[in-house]
Parts: sequence; C-alpha cells; structure tokens
Amino acid sequence: MSRFPDPARSRAVLIGASRYHDNDALPGIPAVRANLTDLAAALGSAPAGTLSPEHCTVVPEPVSAADIGTAIVTAAAEATDLLLIYYAGHGLVDERGRLHLALSSTDPARLRWTALPFDVLREEIVASPATTRVLVLDCCFSGRAIEAMTSPQGMITGQIDIAGTYTITSTTANALSHAPEGARNTAFTAAMLAVLNTSDPLTLDDLFRQVDRHLAAQGLPRPQRRVVNTAGDLALFKSSSMKTQLAAAQQAAVPANAEPATHVTARLERPSVAAPGNLRGRVERPGDEAPEYHCVNVLKGHRGGGFTDAAVRAVAFSPDGHLLASGGGDKTVRLWSPATGQPIGLPLTGHTKAVSAVAFSPDGRLLASGGGDKTVRLWSPATGQPIGPPLKSHAEEVTAVTFRPDGNPLVSGSSDNTMRLWWRQENGQSIGHPLSGHNGAVNAVAFSPDGRLLASGSSDGTVRFWWNPANGQPIGQTITHTSGITAVAFSPNGRLLASGGGDKTLRLWDPATGQPIGHPLVGHNGPVTAVTFGPDGHLIATGSDDNTIRLWSHQIP
Repeated sequence: MSRFPDPARSRAVLIGASRYHDNDALPGIPAVRANLTDLAAALGSAPAGTLSPEHCTVVPEPVSAADIGTAIVTAAAEATDLLLIYYAGHGLVDERGRLHLALSSTDPARLRWTALPFDVLREEIVASPATTRVLVLDCCFSGRAIEAMTSPQGMITGQIDIAGTYTITSTTANALSHAPEGARNTAFTAAMLAVLNTSDPLTLDDLFRQVDRHLAAQGLPRPQRRVVNTAGDLALFKSSSMKTQLAAAQQAAVPANAEPATHVTARLERPSVAAPGNLRGRVERPGDEAPEYHCVNVLKGHRGGGFTDAAVRAVAFSPDGHLLASGGGDKTVRLWSPATGQPIGLPLTGHTKAVSAVAFSPDGRLLASGGGDKTVRLWSPATGQPIGPPLKSHAEEVTAVTFRPDGNPLVSGSSDNTMRLWWRQENGQSIGHPLSGHNGAVNAVAFSPDGRLLASGSSDGTVRFWWNPANGQPIGQTITHTSGITAVAFSPNGRLLASGGGDKTLRLWDPATGQPIGHPLVGHNGPVTAVTFGPDGHLIATGSDDNTIRLWSHQIP
C-alpha cells in the first residue's frame, strides 16, 4: 500500500553541476540547470508535489565538497520521514573504480581532492534518521552507486542494506549517461519529468518502471535501481496534474480588476486537427470573429545521428520575406524558400556546435548566427560565405541574436544569463557592460519595430523589456510564462509579442499590458525553440525540437 511523505518531516537536496573550470576535460552540461529548476518545481508545487518548498534545497554549481556538505548534513539530520538526494552532472571513476561526483572545480587528474567521493555521500545518507532514504543520480557510471550501496565492502558496520532505502541511477556501472545537445533536460531527468505528467499517483516503483519504459522506447541507456523493503511504495506525487497547476497559475495571473472590454477570453478546448499540414487553433476577442491558424507547410532538411542532432533551434525570415533561415543541432545554418518549402543552396557550415540563433540584418545583406561554441558569426545570404572572424565574448552558449531595426547594434543573449551589444564596424568587439537581470539563460532577444524596446526571454520563465539597452536598465512590464521561454518576437506593427517555450506551445501577448491574447497554440511535439513573424505580420514561423518548422497564418490586427 502506498503512502505519502510528511512534508514537515521530509527534506530534499537537489545538486547540479553544469559548468566546469576545466571545460576541455569536462564539457559543460547546460541542461543540468533546467533539471534543478524543473525538478524542484515538480516536488514542491501544489497540488502534485508532496514536499514543502522551504524544505527542498537546491545547490547549483558547487565549487567544493563543503558547498554540498552543509546542505546534505543539515537535511540528513532534520529528515525523520523522507530524505531525498538528487545529483546531476559528470560522474567520474578513479583508478580503483570508485565513483566520484564532479564539482565545478573538479580536476579529473585529482579526483580525490577536487570531486565528491560517493562513499562520503553514502555515509551521510545512511546516518540519517529518515524512515525512507531516496538517492537519484543522473550521471555517467552512476550504476556504481548501486554496487556501493549493497556490497559488503561498502557497508557501514554491516548495516547499509537497511529498511527504507531506494537508489535510482540513470545508467549502469560502466555506461555513459545521456545529455542530448540542445535539449532542455538530460535524457534521464527529462523522462522523469515526462512521467510526472502521465501518472496519478506516482510511487517510487511507478516512477522507475515508467522511466525505464520511456528511455527504452527511445533506445537510450536504461536506468538501474536498488530497493529495500517498502521504500518503493512511497508516493512522491499525489497527482500528475501539473497541467492543472499551470492553468491555475495562468488564472491567478489575470488581474482581478481587469477591464471586461480588454479581457481576452480563451476556450480551454483542444484545437481540432483536420489533417497533417492543416492544423487549426482558435483565439477569441469579445465581439470579434475568432481568427483561425493554419499550418500551411512543414520543412524538413536538418539531419543528424539522433533526435536532437537534427532539432531545429532557430528560424528567421529575411526582410523581404523571400528567404527563411534556420539553425539546427547539426551545426548548420540553412536557407529556404517559404513559397515552395525547398532548401536554397548548400548548408552554411562553420559553427563547431549546435546553432541556437539566427537573424537577418534589416537590409537583408547579413545573416547572424550564434551557437554552442560561444560565438556569433556573420554570413552573406547571397553567397553563403562567412563575413569576418567569429565574435567572441560570451562565457557560455550563444542562444539568441537580433539586430536593431537601423542595423546597429547586434545584440546577443547567452546561457551565461547576460546579453551583449556588438557594433559591426568595431572589429567584432562587444560594447558596454553585459546586460544582466535574468536568473537563467537568455534564450531569446527581439527589438520592437521602432527600435526603442528590447525584449529578452529567459529560462527563468520571464520576458524582460529594456528601453535603452546601452544603459543596461530593464523597464516596464515583466511577462511571466508558465515555463522557460526559448523564443520571442514582435509583430511588424509592434502590437503583438509572440513567445514559445518548453511547454510546446506558441503564445501571443500584448506588449503594452503584458496580458495574453487567446489561448496557447498547440501542434509541435517538442519545445518551441524559435518563432518569427513574416513581413506582413500575418504569417508566423515556429521551429521545434520535434525537427519541424510550422507556419501559422492569423488575422489579428
């Protein structure tokens, strides 16, 4: 029989290392940041989660074992019902085959002194008075934790194999874990989060079985587990209704004193799908005939060795509307004819990692792209040739680029949580200080048509507006999304702001008020990672991790 933990007597510690000082030996894993954010929200959010937010400690980017130790020792001592420990990052093995959890400052040549030995973590877990101890490891070689938790050599006074212990690992003792390039979450944690939306209630055994099926279906590494006595009957989630929770949050975001004349109503019904390529969604304004959205074409061409290798991560129309540019996980930029859906010329190559952002200059003579190699690159759309050297200044992946309507400056956003301004005439040097204010990666940037307003969308779930980017001060309304934002775009007349995110939807907003226009538009089977308006404002293109580009038409003024 399943049971739920007592929130007052339970503790959770979520640890993640996504950035490493030795980036050559230990490449960054940007998805780990989203892992922590999403898992903390799932565990501590009513009505689905069963833990109190104040008892869920998140430890991002630990530099030393002491950074982790304080949180774990405190939680282990205070927990008398459930103790949950989660780690995501690099798992490393020393010359004796012992598992170590990497920290931001870890030197692989000196694991013993710069990483967290799993034995130390294990001892703290075992010493806790918690009735149930749960350990979740999302890292390479994590299956070695199973061996350490059960082998006689790993037992503390022979009592490690005690009632109420449950260990889940993302892979086996000798296998690598999987972190798809460009994906919001690592494969294992993404599977856990996906399962949370489909099972009700969810016990530890339920969680493991469904995550195992989810990963197996994708041909990804299979998770492992070790359970003793009744720990597997613990239910961490009362309800899978994360969607209900998000709907409640949306409702709460509508001001109680909103004017009826300007309030936009939305039918909470699934848009009908007449046939592939003819997807329809509908939004309504009081007194207006509801405009329709039609998916008029699907473009395919980005290719790779796996699902995310071919993911379309960025799209942009040329000013005259005759070209559509896209950037993908296959490290290429591609040009298309929107009229025919056919590719134009050969792929533009040069980036050494996934291309996350593309943008045309206002005169259409330049195409800018940014990617996982931390660079911004300029191209000639006419010839497909690079222009000048790569622009380098960001410390992490360049996730967004845009030109001001007069052509200068070029603005880039990055996973380092900042934006930078570039003048094309000044030898590729950024100007001024980085624009900061977001608490997550800046995934999208866009200027209003008059060039006086800059919008930035972030993994922290907000869109911020900047009146004068040069002074680095945010102004005006902050839009709160229901998930991390990965794409923003103004309509040509500046009256609409479109945003796309991890919830696989396209959303429209009034930038003057920050209020949503209609209900979310659905159709993609993966996160919406790019959005742009056509020159007349009535055509919207979206790109997604489902490897497709969708074109939507609308009649909103």
